[in-house]
Amino acid sequence: MSFIENEAHRMDQYMDFCARYGISNWQDVVQLYDVDDLERFLPLQPTALEKQALSELVGITGIKGGYMDYEKAQNTFELVMQWQERTGNHGNNALFFRTEGDIQP
Repeated sequence: MSFIENEAHRMDQYMDFCARYGISNWQDVVQLYDVDDLERFLPLQPTALEKQALSELVGITGIKGGYMDYEKAQNTFELVMQWQERTGNHGNNALFFRTEGDIQP
């Protein structure tokens, strides 16, 4: 089963996230990262600088090995940490650690 088939139930969520950040390489985002965590740890309304930084970092991975959810969690953590370093946004100006009820369409 391909990574896209595994995430078929969340493809709309992935596509919305990629559109919000201007990411054309959505296949890598689906394969490598967890969209729920990306939406919880990154701003819902990113600035142009934040969009550019994330686009440049897509493809970064964390620790290899283990089951798929573990690898995606590690990859997502690494992406968010490097994005925070690059943008200087460590959650001071955004609502981080959002819960599902906090996410607005």
